Amino acid sequence: MNCEEAQELREAFHDGELTAETHSAMAVHVKTCADCSAALTQLGTLSNAIKAVGAFPVPENLRRNVEKLASEAQRARITSPRRRQFALLAASHIGVALAGGLLAWMLLADQSARNFNVEEAVSAHVRSLMDNQLVQVASSDTHTVRPWFAGKVDFSPDVQDLAATGFPLAGGRVDYVGGSKVAALVYSRNKHIINVFVSPVGQFDAGGLLEASRNGYAIIDWQVGDLRYRAVSDLNATELREFVRALNAGRSQ
Repeated sequence: MNCEEAQELREAFHDGELTAETHSAMAVHVKTCADCSAALTQLGTLSNAIKAVGAFPVPENLRRNVEKLASEAQRARITSPRRRQFALLAASHIGVALAGGLLAWMLLADQSARNFNVEEAVSAHVRSLMDNQLVQVASSDTHTVRPWFAGKVDFSPDVQDLAATGFPLAGGRVDYVGGSKVAALVYSRNKHIINVFVSPVGQFDAGGLLEASRNGYAIIDWQVGDLRYRAVSDLNATELREFVRALNAGRSQ
């Protein structure tokens, strides 16, 4: 089984919907394919995030509409069996409609926030290249770059030099993404620049590996502990995935 075949089967594999033979072939492929393994991890994270949805703020206008419907139903005090049956049916349809509308609102709000974060990360990346503000501390020495952030941001980013894997550290700076102060770690690959924006986990973070692209730039977003990482570069998606794997592998050592 190759990646192209496996890509069509990822969701069914994750949900346990494949035949035993196909499931076994897919399992063997996933063990040897980092990309498919990462994609399945992302699916699992998304599934867990959906299951873990708990309390969330309900729009005030939706709350008022529900209270109004409940109040009107109470005042009506329907006594006819036929009218009572009709009222129950209508109420069930209203409940389904409200639940569907609320779910749609949640998904749209989450998607809107993600798109905004992607746009902001790309803008910050491009801005750093145009304004000659790529690094404020220029060094490949992790013991120089990491302590430089002390007092400038309220967290300690994990700084690594990945020169051995073809992604040398160029330095770092403090930047602003989405109105918040972040640590920006700068790496290179040949003549390509990689910005890694590090910030505390926020409201709309999914926790898994997420990939996107905007205007020719590849973006990979992931979470480690209570920190969020966003890598942005004009590298192709395959090389940026290689960079992220190297960064995470070095962190685990």
